[in-house]
Amino acid sequence: MENNLNDFEKEMEQVLLTSRTELLNKIQKNNEAIDTLANDSNGENNDSVDLASDELAKRSLLAINRQDASTLNSIEHAIVRIKNGNYGNCALCGKSINKERLRAVPYAVLCYDCKIKQEKENRHIS
Repeated sequence: MENNLNDFEKEMEQVLLTSRTELLNKIQKNNEAIDTLANDSNGENNDSVDLASDELAKRSLLAINRQDASTLNSIEHAIVRIKNGNYGNCALCGKSINKERLRAVPYAVLCYDCKIKQEKENRHIS
């Protein structure tokens, strides 16, 4: 059983490392696009519609980058949990997180039951 767990952790680490690389590349491309939009909006031939469109595009890219940075942070923490031997344990109840859930969301910190409970509580607060 120990061997399967180690193999699973290695599999998940590879998935997480690949996801991290892809996100870093995406964030870098978005930053380059933001820089391009900023440089283009400094031109003298831009009308107010072009400037508004560029501003909207920049805000959209910044919002995407914030979400990607949050996901990247979750991925980094999951990699640390693998190294520390805590990967796959629910942060609330301590039970093992289902492998299918981890394959779907490799950086999950809550088991399915605790995640559902958390979402219900969040709906009552909102």
